[in-house]
This record gives sequence, structure tokens and C-alpha cells, in this order.
Amino acid sequence: MAVRCIVAMLFAAGVPAGAGAPCDWLVVGPGQHPAGRGADHFHVSPAAWTHLTRTTVPEATGCAESLGPAHAISLLDQALGAGREDIVLELLARGVQPRSIAQAAERAAAEDLPLALEALLDMERSPSLSDPLYAAASRGAYRAASLLLDRGADPNGFALLEDALLPSLGGPHLDIAQLLFARGADLAADRGAATGVALALAAEYASFQFVADLVARGADPNVPSASDGLYPLTAAAGAASESSWDTLLDSGADARLMACNLRRVELAHLADYPRWFVAAVARERPRCDDPAPAAEHFPDGCGWLAASRPEAPYRSPSPALLRRVSAETAAACASQAGVGGAEATSLFDQALAHRREDVAVALLRLGVAPRSRLEAAHFAAERDLPEALRALLDQDAVLAHAPYALRQGPPTTPLARAAAGAYRAAALLLERGADPNLNDPLALAIGTNQLHIARHLMEAGAKTVGRSPEDAGELLGAAMQGAHPRFVRHLARLGLDPDGRDRQ
Repeated sequence: MAVRCIVAMLFAAGVPAGAGAPCDWLVVGPGQHPAGRGADHFHVSPAAWTHLTRTTVPEATGCAESLGPAHAISLLDQALGAGREDIVLELLARGVQPRSIAQAAERAAAEDLPLALEALLDMERSPSLSDPLYAAASRGAYRAASLLLDRGADPNGFALLEDALLPSLGGPHLDIAQLLFARGADLAADRGAATGVALALAAEYASFQFVADLVARGADPNVPSASDGLYPLTAAAGAASESSWDTLLDSGADARLMACNLRRVELAHLADYPRWFVAAVARERPRCDDPAPAAEHFPDGCGWLAASRPEAPYRSPSPALLRRVSAETAAACASQAGVGGAEATSLFDQALAHRREDVAVALLRLGVAPRSRLEAAHFAAERDLPEALRALLDQDAVLAHAPYALRQGPPTTPLARAAAGAYRAAALLLERGADPNLNDPLALAIGTNQLHIARHLMEAGAKTVGRSPEDAGELLGAAMQGAHPRFVRHLARLGLDPDGRDRQ
């Protein structure tokens, strides 16, 4: 069904049907939901779908007029279901009344048809915005969600963030989540987020950068999901995402608390989890009956400060201590050891690796020089550490554009590194003048399903039109592989040829 949806959306640019096409494909009354959920007025049969995606607006409205009001209403419903916004708008302009304005608006929101949605909302004096916004958030309908928020929909209604993070239609829809945040969504106001659902979903389905973003916005990494008791750490292990696991630990997640509260089903299938998770459980569970430790005292003095091994500059010899040290203590110890010494330099690298932005920024202000300022900027961009990146750019603005040669592949830029999930770092780099077309970060963002970053790049001038046919094919192919039909349709509207081929 998803493939048929995508193909239909690409044909929706308007391949004309044969002149004088008959209208017997237009069936009156509800179709049957393909999943067996009963009658569905918006369901389009395969035969009707073929006609709807190929017919012109005059041909469709001609059928509606010749067959009568009942057929016109069914055509309106089915045009919504098939994403033919142009037919919907023409029928509404001709006075065709929806069977239910509220249901039609909800379907227009789910299909990301903002012009049709606006026309339907204008037909009622006080239209409901919450149900359409819920439909848009759960289906990845960015433009419809933006319209509804512009019209005053509550970004904290229902469990919008949860539904945006569920893996629906190639999701999670991080572009919707970031849109909700930009319009005032508050984790503290979201019951689901406050009880761990959002962070558990992010750890399981989203990027590790988004996990860190949620923690930075106030999500508690030690609160399990209220619905099933799933801890974010366990969710990260279930997804075999060691990067999310490390991010949660560096953000304050307690491995002992998680291990001592594993559910029966998790213990029964422990062998199916990654080795690093199994090792952590084996290490922590024997301590479950020990009395809860008092607040650990950070060791006096600076004996904890040690240079990391040259072959692993970003690996701390004492990660647990690094996670607890205050920025003031770290800076004082670095000053005592000498800001130009190996210990202080290594501490900066380790602070980046373990997401201690406050420590990294304090060391830069103290005068500690990174082992490689260029590598540090790329590292901060990739791991979405905007404050550390800002401090580096304040010292050397050229770093926003500076290429860096990876061990494998061609040189890349900080923005291209950030395109794979680091939304806050990408926004900062664009603010500082990074070229949104250098190294094609848009293709990287779409290819990794980071549509929130892709939209931000397009707003900043990343090219969609004016590309070579092969480059256009690469963009559409990446979106197709990510199963984002609404984003595919958006790219086609921007002018990308849906018949173009990629480089292969």
C-alpha cells in the first residue's frame, strides 16, 4: 500500500487521462478499509486510484456534475484520500459540501494537504484544531501541522510528541517534533514525555543527537515509560544503538537503576541484547540489594585528571568521574596542571566525547587549546554540542566552513557532519554562514531521514531545483527509501522530476 501511495503521489503532478474518459470508476458510498476496519469514505479502490491520479481537474469535476450530488461528495472524499488537493479545492469552490467537515479536515491534515485543510477550516466558525493536529503529527504531515499551529492549535495537546516519535510511515517524524518545540511544546506539560515515553521512544527509534536534545529540554533519563516500564537505557539496547546508550549514560542515566528494574520479558531474552548491555546488567544486578549509595563525593584534589592514551584521545580513563565533576573543578585542575599540558588538552577532548559541554566551554575560556581545533569543531558538530561549537567558532569563524579529511571517504564539512542528526549544531552553523550546498548536506539529511534538518537546510537555501537530473534522482531516491511519501510529494512540488534517475 505504501508503494502505491508514493507512486500515486508522484503521478499527482497530472498525467492526463484520455479524452472523454468514462466516469463509471467513480463509486458512490464508502469503501472498505484495507485493514478490515470497516467502512472508510476516504478509501480509494485500486481502479479509482488509477483514474484519480491521472485525471485532470476539468475531467474530474465534469464527472461530478454529470453524475449528481452523491457522486460529487464521494469524489471529494476519494480525492482527499488520494491526495488530489487540486480536485478537492475545485469541488469546494463549486459548492460541494463534505459529508463531515471535521472528518474531511482531519483527513486533509493526515495527507498533508494544507490548502484543502485551510479551506475546510474556513467553512466552520470555530473549527476543532486538536484532532487534525494529532492526525498531522502522527502521519508526518509537516505543512498541515505548521498551518494548524499558526491558527492556534495547542502544541501540548494529546500526546503529540509521542505520536511524532512513533515509527509511522518511515518515522519517527523528528521534523514534526522540532516544529512542536519551536511553537512552544513543553516536555513538562506533556504527560507522556514527563513519564518517560518520549525519551524511551527516542532512544529506540531516533538519533542519539535527538536523545540528547530531549535531555537538554528537561527529559529525565531515569524515568521509565509509564505504559510499560521501559527505561530509556533498555530501549536503546533493544535498538542496538550504542550511541544512544552512551549518550544516555553521559546525560545522567543510572545503569544500576535500570538493571535492577528489568522486566521479566527483558530478563528472559537477555541473550538477544548487545554484549555491552548484557555486560552492564551482569555488573549492576548483583548490587541491587545493597543499600542505596549516598551522594558520591567527588575526590579531593586533581589526582583524577590524566591524559588519555594517544591512540584513543577521546576516551576518558575515568568516565564516571568525568560525568560528575563540576566545570569549576575541572577548570581549576586544568589550570593547576597547566593549560598547555597534555592533561588539560586531553580533558577537553574527553569532555566533548562525554557531552560535558560546560567543561569544554570552561576550558576554552581558560585558554586550553584543543589537540586539533578543526577536528574538535567537526566532532562537536556531529555530536550536536552547540555551545562547545559556538565557543570554537567564536575563536575561529573559519571553522564553520573548514573541510576535514575523514579516514574513509572525501573531505567533509561541519554542516555535512551535522546533517546526519545534529539539528542544533546545524542551525548554529547556518546562522554563522555555513554554505548549505557545500558537500550537499541536504542529500545526507534526507538519506538519513533527518527531515527536520532537511527542511532547515532548504529554508537556508539548499538547492532542490537547478540540480542535475542525477542529483535530483538521488534526493528523491533517498526520500523514497525512507518511506516518507509526504516528503516525496513535497520534493515533487518543488520541481524535482519524479521520473529522474539517480547516478546508478
